[in-house]
Amino acid sequence: MEKQHTSFEEESVDIKAYILKLLGYWYIYPITLGISFILAFFIIKTTHPVYRVTTSILIKDEQSLMDPETVLQNAVSPFSSADYKLQNEIQILKSYDLTKRTIQQLDFSVSYFKEEKFLDRELYKSSPFTIKFDRGHPQPAGLKIFIQKGEDNRFKIWADGEDIPLYLFSDDRIKYTVPGIEFSEHIAPDESLKRNWCSFTVEQNGPMETGKVYFFIFRTPESLVNEFQHFEIENVKYSSVLKIIFDGTNIQKSKDFLNKLNQVYLNRGVEKKNRIALNTIDFIDSQISDISDSLRIAEKNLENYRSSQKIMNIDFQSQQAYQQLERLQNQKAELILKQKYYSYLQNYLTEDRDLQDLISPSSMGIDDQLLNNLILELTRLYAEKVDVMVNSKRENPYLESVKLKIENQKNTLLENIENSLDRAKISLNDINDRIDKLTAEVQTLPQTERKLFSYQREFQLHDALYTFLLQKRSEMQIAKASNFPEHEVIDYPRAGKNNLIAPNKKMIYLISFFLGLGIPVSIILLFDYFNDKISELNDVQKITDHNVMGNIIRNTENTSMVLQDVPNSNIAESFRSLRTNILYTLKGKQSPVMMVTSSMMGEGKSFVSLNLATGFALYHAKVLLLSFDLRKPTISTLLNLHQEKGLSTYLSQHCRLEDIIFQTEIKNLWTIPSGPIPPNPSELIASEKTNQLFDELRKKFDYIIIDTPPIGIVADALMLENYSDINLFIIRHNYTKKRILSNLLNNLNTKKIKDISLVVNDINLKTRNYEYSYGYGYGYY
Repeated sequence: MEKQHTSFEEESVDIKAYILKLLGYWYIYPITLGISFILAFFIIKTTHPVYRVTTSILIKDEQSLMDPETVLQNAVSPFSSADYKLQNEIQILKSYDLTKRTIQQLDFSVSYFKEEKFLDRELYKSSPFTIKFDRGHPQPAGLKIFIQKGEDNRFKIWADGEDIPLYLFSDDRIKYTVPGIEFSEHIAPDESLKRNWCSFTVEQNGPMETGKVYFFIFRTPESLVNEFQHFEIENVKYSSVLKIIFDGTNIQKSKDFLNKLNQVYLNRGVEKKNRIALNTIDFIDSQISDISDSLRIAEKNLENYRSSQKIMNIDFQSQQAYQQLERLQNQKAELILKQKYYSYLQNYLTEDRDLQDLISPSSMGIDDQLLNNLILELTRLYAEKVDVMVNSKRENPYLESVKLKIENQKNTLLENIENSLDRAKISLNDINDRIDKLTAEVQTLPQTERKLFSYQREFQLHDALYTFLLQKRSEMQIAKASNFPEHEVIDYPRAGKNNLIAPNKKMIYLISFFLGLGIPVSIILLFDYFNDKISELNDVQKITDHNVMGNIIRNTENTSMVLQDVPNSNIAESFRSLRTNILYTLKGKQSPVMMVTSSMMGEGKSFVSLNLATGFALYHAKVLLLSFDLRKPTISTLLNLHQEKGLSTYLSQHCRLEDIIFQTEIKNLWTIPSGPIPPNPSELIASEKTNQLFDELRKKFDYIIIDTPPIGIVADALMLENYSDINLFIIRHNYTKKRILSNLLNNLNTKKIKDISLVVNDINLKTRNYEYSYGYGYGYY
């Protein structure tokens, strides 16, 4: 019994078959590869080259040696964590404000370009002309303004654009937007072009090609920041070095930007240190201003009293009391200054001002480690808050936690300040008590010396305060003068050997190569995957184990009777091969009946029947071609017969057998046409008359070939199967449906239909992957 294939899709994948199938379309690959390489060439030519420029900055932890507060006056980071410090530095370097300050110090307001074949080239510092424009007059930002030098050395200038913002460089703002600009002018060199929307002069500063088109664009700081802020920053492993990577289309422009960025970044720290020093000096100056008037009055009173009383010094006992009083007045001066600083600090925190400008305690001579630590921690929390706000969403729950910590730390610091004020007040009261006791001792002196002592005491207090403030002011001026950049540039901007990063020619051509192969391969495999037609021998083998009796190649001749009209053709040879295989299978059986059927119409069943019958006729045997397709006959048309009688009239008992057997123009070949189409073909085939027909025909002919209707459509062929000795099932290459064929053959196996042999028709030898094609070329090409 034949092995049944319930599902041809369950078979394993034949890799070799797929490779052969793909190789069969070899002529497609050069075309797709050629197209992909051409596209790759145009992509490379029309893509602006991008160059990588790098620079490195060393982030130091140490401060200026003259800075009185080591951490608080750090221009950038108050944190003890090196990693956190580096992250803060990265955020500062990538900030919008720092990039904008950098852009504003560079001459990038006008960009110059030259039109070339594939893409425009920027002429940075190499433009043959310069645009001098009025910064107080609106200029069209982002508009391409074209310029061309004529034969008369005049410039043709033109532009066309819509929704153009007019930017006022002097105010750093867009004044208004015009709906459109379209103009064309001719001006002489150094002649000013002034309109409501522009005001500039073209100055030629180099050789300019006549007729060549150039153009320039006014750039706003915002557009430049958006262009230049895309640089990346990497932290070099196991170090505090930050590597800045900028990818731009012009190497020199990228270098200039990074150089200026480094300069602005380093100066930022110096500016902040100077600002803190200036704030401290301003605070000291305000105190000096208050003390100087009192000092002048005390000095004047002392001088007047000495002059009026003609006394310059006091006696030895009074001198000792005076010296002791001088020491107490110096201490009192320091305490008074501390009180003022604590009050300043208290007001500063209450007003919630920026801690970066806070005057450090040490700059005022206050050596309070606890106070320093509290201010340090509060500053760190403020920086952490900024970092969280920059790098996360506003609703980040951690941000609320940081805000709560800041509030608690501020309360703790204010409490500490209150305690410090109380301690200073207690110390001041103590000194005042000691001064009062000393003053009481002086009361025993003569009245003249007593008054002199009083004037000297008042003068000494103001003089001590004034001297102390002058000393601190001098220290802060020296610290300001000695400020230098905290960090250091260790690698100035440079482009490496392999600085061209785009377009990557090797990668583009490699991708184009894989696409050139991959696209057609994918299409072929997808087409094959969704193709439900028999296209190769393996498809038949997956569906059934039935024997393939023969293979008929595609008919390229202008006749259906190929064995009769073109006996030396390839297709004629394929029919001879089929005849030989059938004779081998019949093994000398007398008057065999061969039934030819198929799964559907259009598979070449009648064509194969006619030429198979012709082949046996040429074998010098009496052959009958019996047209049992009573529904849609084709044999009569192929043989050009026009008979009114046929098989239907015989089976309906309207004529004799001899009346329907006709000699064809082919020697030894007779045929019985189907006759008029009956209303009940199935009933006629099932009648007893059919048995009589085959009994008579076996006696008259050596071979009988039955052309039947498609067995997959009607049941006529199943009823005729009882009379056949061999059943030929026609499959048409690239036409027969796999699923229909599989279901039909499984159904026939279930019904135990005997001796089914397959014949593959209409094989296209140009399909290289089709394995039936072997053998047909031998001796005929």
